[in-house]
Amino acid sequence: MRNKIFVRVNSNIRSPEVRLINDNGELIGVKPIQEAIRLAQDAALDLIEVAPNANPPVCRIGNFSKFLYEKTKKSKESRKHRGSGHVKEVRFRMKIGEHDFNVKVDRIVRFLKEHHKVRISFMFFGREMQHRDRGDEMLRKIEEAIKGAGVVEQRPQMYGNRMITILVPHKG
Repeated sequence: MRNKIFVRVNSNIRSPEVRLINDNGELIGVKPIQEAIRLAQDAALDLIEVAPNANPPVCRIGNFSKFLYEKTKKSKESRKHRGSGHVKEVRFRMKIGEHDFNVKVDRIVRFLKEHHKVRISFMFFGREMQHRDRGDEMLRKIEEAIKGAGVVEQRPQMYGNRMITILVPHKG
């Protein structure tokens, strides 16, 4: 489904008077709608309503197709930078082999490069609860391994038998 951009142009603007901005972005002032349309036509441009909820509505003199192009380009750009918003989780136990650790770190780096947040869970069972400092050591190893791909957003916190921390991708 495509997002439609609804903008009133020229004679479709219903307000009796508008706050007018010329094609250079300079404020002309409050003008009657007929005079604003005439000024736009004299410049061989369109009268575009940019802020319909203002009192009086704000209109700009400009090329309507160029205005639409820039608006769609801006919305695509904002969607691109918004990221996916998904939080991926990677779970670790305290007893983990070196290769398994490296595989999970590679997965974390891949998620961060895809602009996902990553929740890292360290699970403690039984007597491991007495050695929570090993979870901190493992987190430091992970931070060292992912240098450049992401940063810690939320420091480790304990929830029952789980220590949870959140990583976010670098802004750049």
